[in-house]
Amino acid sequence: MTTLLVMQLADADVQTVKQTLSQTPNLEVLVASQPLTDAQLAKVEVTLGWEPTLGQRLLGLPQSQLKWVQAFSAGVDYLPLEAFAKAGVMVSNVSGIHATPISEFVMGGLLYHTRGIDFAAANQQKATWQRPAMLGVLAGQQMLVYGTGHIGQAIAKLAQAFGMKTVGVNHDGHPVDFFDKTVDDTSSLAVAVDSDVIVNVLPLTAKTHHFFNAEFFGHLSKKPVFVNVGRGPSVDTSALIEALKTTLAYAVIDVVEPEPLPANSPLWQADNVLLAPHMSGLYTDYAKDALAIFGRNLAQFQADGTLVQNQVELDRGY
Repeated sequence: MTTLLVMQLADADVQTVKQTLSQTPNLEVLVASQPLTDAQLAKVEVTLGWEPTLGQRLLGLPQSQLKWVQAFSAGVDYLPLEAFAKAGVMVSNVSGIHATPISEFVMGGLLYHTRGIDFAAANQQKATWQRPAMLGVLAGQQMLVYGTGHIGQAIAKLAQAFGMKTVGVNHDGHPVDFFDKTVDDTSSLAVAVDSDVIVNVLPLTAKTHHFFNAEFFGHLSKKPVFVNVGRGPSVDTSALIEALKTTLAYAVIDVVEPEPLPANSPLWQADNVLLAPHMSGLYTDYAKDALAIFGRNLAQFQADGTLVQNQVELDRGY
């Protein structure tokens, strides 16, 4: 019998989990919203999601049987990865399911600015009939994407459909579908200075924390559009605010440091920013698609104790 603990999910998602797994043999499902004894927690081998307080209690039990944590997200930087590694706990994520919604959000944000939709929306609120002096097009522009995984490739695919030139950044510059060329992370700045759009989809690690800082933004003489749909702390927010006054033409920001963004942040009032509340990855079938990955992993785990999809390399953080 495998004991699963469902953590930190919305009530509707918990019900979806129960319905989806109701026919799974040899599975006991516990829910974190209910009172749980140490004896119950000690039986838990698998968690779906993670809640820090209850999770620390679970990890701290001398008789803990925890072997696998399935994140309900793509990023896992909020998890205690070092503690998992020490305890021999495997981690998997739902990387891949966000590619379509996030790539559509990115292109929507670029079109919102480039094709003057922001200008029209502002004038509509003032009942003002006024045309802009001129509008740009995406075709012919160069997009530089930091991160060439599922999401980066989906963004590049759509960008190419709009006639953009796509350049990807990964750790060693290996070629990737939908990118006209790729470079390694040490060579990216030379490409960034010639790019019209820069998109961040990097995972958050010690190496990528504040990767986009004052030094980086200071080199951008072409005044590109900057898009962050990766992780908030990859960008130094103070440096971003200053860059929007000088070296950046516009920013599409879905993730930011900190979250939620304080009401007194200058980003709220900046007229060259589209600010979204970490929503680019949301879509109707999120829970269903995440549970499909979990279901495949659960079947493999029950068979031989291994995972078949999206296992995280704990030392790398993704």
